[in-house]
Amino acid sequence: MGESYSMRTLFFADEMSDGEPFVRRTVERLRENGLDTDTALDDAVADITTGNGGRIEVRLDGYPIEVRFDLEAPAEEPDTVLWLDGPDESAFEEHDIPLDTARNRADRLADAIADLTVETDPWLVVGWIPYPYRDVHPYPEGHPPETGLERLGWVTVFGELFHEQFGGRERLLEAPAWNVRDLENGAVLVREQEIPGSGRSDVDPGPAPSTDDYLFEGESLADLWTEIERQRSTYVDPFRDLEEGELASDIVMCEDHAPVEFEGMDYTSFPDDLDRSDRCHVLCVRRDGDKLWEGNSGEFVRRLVDADGRPIGEMPDGVPDHREMISLVVATEYEDPTALDLYRMESPDEPSVVGGLIGLQRAPDGESIWQDRDEPVTRD
Repeated sequence: MGESYSMRTLFFADEMSDGEPFVRRTVERLRENGLDTDTALDDAVADITTGNGGRIEVRLDGYPIEVRFDLEAPAEEPDTVLWLDGPDESAFEEHDIPLDTARNRADRLADAIADLTVETDPWLVVGWIPYPYRDVHPYPEGHPPETGLERLGWVTVFGELFHEQFGGRERLLEAPAWNVRDLENGAVLVREQEIPGSGRSDVDPGPAPSTDDYLFEGESLADLWTEIERQRSTYVDPFRDLEEGELASDIVMCEDHAPVEFEGMDYTSFPDDLDRSDRCHVLCVRRDGDKLWEGNSGEFVRRLVDADGRPIGEMPDGVPDHREMISLVVATEYEDPTALDLYRMESPDEPSVVGGLIGLQRAPDGESIWQDRDEPVTRD
């Protein structure tokens, strides 16, 4: 099992005057949303206010969240008056947590962030999982409008100082996120996804426009929807970029073993959810013109696919139409296709990155990749 990471939620404000009442209200708001603590509240409040800061632990269904307070006046750089460290992303993961439970936890956490925003009245709140492989994190470099923000967190709350920057309050409320809320203190909460983390396969995100582009690039919703439609109708066959004679690993499926019935080799008619687990083969293929041939036996595999989702050129002489494989590598631009370098091969005996992960099959000399044939399907 890979390394796990925790949620981080930061509340940026310029001042926090009533220390002890603020700490008490914070814990009360968390408890109201089902985040419990065994800490003796009076003792914790006294320690935190005396030291102008401190921490207390609460739990979301047993998953710990460390609540940190900083009651000192912030410095010139953006500073946090409140910090939630947790819960761990495992509180929402698909393989261990039922979807309804994950949704309930995410809703309670988002509600708690909203309530704490009203209590603290910050100019910005960001809640996200800081994966180390991400190049950009939603952390401000300065105060509005010079924050340098380029992307949203799972939950981002914008105070009134941001409204003009995004074209006004009403435009901010129309952001194409999973949920957008108008809070009591005038702030706007933007919840980018239903559940935090890298994504569950049982949650359908839908073809929503990019909220980052809408807010930070100032793109209109109409233009963003137009771009989505263009991406969803533009097909990418990474093997179109193969050089003549170059080798790669293709993940293929025959029409007979496809989970749905269809007629003709037209990728626009194929369902969007064809799964690589339904594959027939992972083959070493060699490019010859607009066609791909099995790298060892020389058997015809498929034609390259153009941007419109249709095969390029005619079938090879002597090869019937039903002897063409479907590639599970071909995808629309919107689906963010995998880079060619992960499929590229140096020789038939050296699998690509993808071939090494899911298993490369080599057709023996003189044998076909088709189960109902003894000899390879080759050109006349």
